[in-house]
Amino acid sequence: MSNEGPTWMKLIWSSYDNKKKMEYHRNVVGRMYDVVNGYILGQLSVSSIAGGFAGLLVFVLSIFSNIPTNFSIPALAIIFVLSLIPMFGEVIGAIVISLILAINDPTAALIFFVLFVTYMHVESNYIVPKIQSKRLDLSALSVLVAVIVGIFLFGIAGGIISIPIAGCIKVLLDEYSIRRERQDTNSDDTKTKTVHA
Repeated sequence: MSNEGPTWMKLIWSSYDNKKKMEYHRNVVGRMYDVVNGYILGQLSVSSIAGGFAGLLVFVLSIFSNIPTNFSIPALAIIFVLSLIPMFGEVIGAIVISLILAINDPTAALIFFVLFVTYMHVESNYIVPKIQSKRLDLSALSVLVAVIVGIFLFGIAGGIISIPIAGCIKVLLDEYSIRRERQDTNSDDTKTKTVHA
């Protein structure tokens, strides 16, 4: 897509007869692209930080407990992948890793779970807002509804793509409301000119 994408986009935009309409649609598509791109980059950053924290935490716990040191890399991978699922993924990942750790050392599993839940609190209040700020402009309720609907309809993949889709829908709704306001303003101006004439 990165090689052929620009060629396809030029072909699509050149098919327009109306230059003004093409520029309008290009602007809307550009805004939607920015939402999706911003979300993906932000989510990958947050997932990398969470995975790194989990891997480091398991490594440190392996020094003081009966946990194999080589489990830190799988722990990193599990948290990285599962934290791509919005809202629920990190919790699932923390539970999975805690259960695996509990096989070798229940105390270390409890310590991991408590420290990782503390990290998730810090992440949700400080890290995510810093990284994702103003990329999506969605309320917490709309994110929750989008994730639940996405998971219900399409499973884990739906949970992953639900927030960017909700962001794109918001862009379209914003554009629709802006167009309606312009049309209302133009119709009011036309009525005023007719009355004065």
